[in-house]
Amino acid sequence: MTFKQFRVVKMAISAALAVIMAQAVIFGNYFLAAVSVTAAIILMLVLRRRVREVLADERDYELSGRAARWTLSAFSVLATAAAFILFSLRRLNPLLEAVAYVLSYATCALLIFYSLLFGYLRKSPSGRKKLLYIALSALLILFLAMAGLRLFSGDEDVWLCQDGQWVRHGQPSAPMPTEGCGEPKQPAAVSPEQCQAYSAENCPAECVVCPPCEVCSSISCQSADFCAKLGFTREWHEENLQRIAASNKYKVDGQAVSWEEAADLLKICYVRAVMQTHDKKVTLTLVNDIAVKTEEPEIDDIVKLSAAVKDKCGQIILGTE
Repeated sequence: MTFKQFRVVKMAISAALAVIMAQAVIFGNYFLAAVSVTAAIILMLVLRRRVREVLADERDYELSGRAARWTLSAFSVLATAAAFILFSLRRLNPLLEAVAYVLSYATCALLIFYSLLFGYLRKSPSGRKKLLYIALSALLILFLAMAGLRLFSGDEDVWLCQDGQWVRHGQPSAPMPTEGCGEPKQPAAVSPEQCQAYSAENCPAECVVCPPCEVCSSISCQSADFCAKLGFTREWHEENLQRIAASNKYKVDGQAVSWEEAADLLKICYVRAVMQTHDKKVTLTLVNDIAVKTEEPEIDDIVKLSAAVKDKCGQIILGTE
């Protein structure tokens, strides 16, 4: 095989490996990625041995060594400067500190590996010294792996919120927090004017929807305090949102619904009348005059459920046949 042929084959192998790696990453098949890289390296080594021409001479090796030294020096300087800059900006984004640590560890690891490898090649050790270099390299790799795991596993000495209680994790230096765990978040206070700027359909989560007065039939976006003074709580608002959703969902007569859906419609006071047959078929007439059909688990279940919501929703018309 000539050098030109080897270069063409090497480019083809690289292109095929890039395609396989991309597909492996997309589908999460990292075993395929590892096997592909290993196979490509072995194939390249086998083909390299079959090249009859000279692939590199002493001048090429000298130039590659000089290029490697310049690359090492440039990367070390630039990475160190970038790490200092990212450390100074960590208040803006906590992720910048993690990136700075990665650059710092990478620079240190690269310089240490370079020193070990340079000493190994310079002295050409044999026997006991060679084993010493191998042991030092293995210890360095182990140290960097442990440091990396410690860095990216997050803070181990913290207070964790579990099941509404603060639980000690490791040996945190700070005392146990007194708030922020198991306490419901209260919506931010907003003024009535801010809420009234929205329509009922686009009312934000900080506001609620309720009638603007006790005898009004329309609804509008108001503050929670405003609605509470009129007797309309946030629970009423949540149920009203469910009623709006129901009016948009049920628009066709005879639509079949599950028993759970029918029960939810009764609980939010969206049913005006019900009709029950002896075979447990039930027809619900909604407040928008749309009739939906369901089947109750046991006879008279719809009667019991209607009676349970009577105080909340008023009298529901019942019919049987």
